[in-house]
Amino acid sequence: MKHLYYLLLAIILLPCHAANAQLITTSPTIVQRSSNPIVITFHADQGNKGLMGLTSSTPVYAHTGIIRKGSTKWEYAPQWLDNSAKYKLSYVSANTWQLTIPGINEYYGITNAVEVEKLAFVFRNANGSKEGKTAAGGDIFVNVVQDNEFELTLTSSAESEYITQARDITFTATTTSSADIDIYLNSTTSSPVASAKNATTLTKTIAINTPGTYNVIARATSGTKTATQTSTISYLGQSTQTDYPGGIPQMGAKANSDGSVTFCLAAPDKSNVLIVGSWNEYDIATSQPMHYQDYNGNRYFWATISGLAADTDYPYYYLVDGQYKVGDPYANLVLDPWNDRYISPTVFPDIPPYPSDKVSDVPLAVYNSSINDYEWKIKNFKGVDQSALVIYELLIRDFNGTEGQSLGNGTIAGVMEKLDYLKELGVNAIELLPVMEFNGNNSW
Repeated sequence: MKHLYYLLLAIILLPCHAANAQLITTSPTIVQRSSNPIVITFHADQGNKGLMGLTSSTPVYAHTGIIRKGSTKWEYAPQWLDNSAKYKLSYVSANTWQLTIPGINEYYGITNAVEVEKLAFVFRNANGSKEGKTAAGGDIFVNVVQDNEFELTLTSSAESEYITQARDITFTATTTSSADIDIYLNSTTSSPVASAKNATTLTKTIAINTPGTYNVIARATSGTKTATQTSTISYLGQSTQTDYPGGIPQMGAKANSDGSVTFCLAAPDKSNVLIVGSWNEYDIATSQPMHYQDYNGNRYFWATISGLAADTDYPYYYLVDGQYKVGDPYANLVLDPWNDRYISPTVFPDIPPYPSDKVSDVPLAVYNSSINDYEWKIKNFKGVDQSALVIYELLIRDFNGTEGQSLGNGTIAGVMEKLDYLKELGVNAIELLPVMEFNGNNSW
């Protein structure tokens, strides 16, 4: 979280989330410890799309390891940029690559004593300059089911858990052993929409043709064991053409005289945007579709929200075309789900918590009616004539902090403590190197 002008438009419109998108698929569908072989199919046009569009002659490799039960640490992975043949993927078709693992123990060099909970992957080109990861830039994981466990999975043909047009979606339930399988729509108290006896798979195509939230539930019973999985699809309301108040779109959050707030996002070539905020508990189903206006060759989406209390933090994000969760590029305060934990309370006391129980994988913008308020103590400040400037170009992260070490732990408060030192040097102006954040708290 930082007070910053988050102007990286090219970054925020990259895909940040697509829950149902098949970044990788596996054969078998449910990977068990004894599965042999395991075929991992990597779809480069999903996730962060870092390897999308590569030619068939371009080598693609897997950096892969295992995650033990109860751990989050990668183990039994090769050195980064190990281009051994065992890690090379085979080209199947455009943006589709495959890796064959003959067996978990054999491939990773482990024994049954190592309790494997997940296989971990990052895909890359030969020199590591391009990577295939999740839409949020994270590692890719495949769950591993123990051989004596009964497991059920439910997948869908939808690219995302959100759709913006009516369509037929195919749902497939798969079990690790023969079972009685039922698929329900919205409630298991109603009659199932599909059933199968003594089967390991069951497929059902459901027409989603009215906006709303659809819960597709699969339940499988094998002897005394029962498993249940749910897949949720939200058919979102549509953005409609309505001009921005006043006719000229203004990016960001703008307070209105009646106490309401108008939010605006430029999203070229997009057709549908929702604003999702803490004011309705981040509920997608009840979130407000934004209007849109085409202006000067660009498309702007906007919505006016009423009832926001003064001096109160309201985190929010945008859901674009049902696929991309993005922050607001004009926010002055951003909640970061990955890096806020590393900010010391001495740097930012009372950090507002990221609502990880309701949202994930997207930086949240924060609106507060008083976020820009500041009472200047010196109201008659005059700078130095341009001809007399002696400028010190200063990178905050390394200018102060642990003496003699570049640990990236410098702070603005630490710079203020050294102003007399800078003055003694003859400096009368400071030029700050960029304070925006990307790829971690210590970047610039």
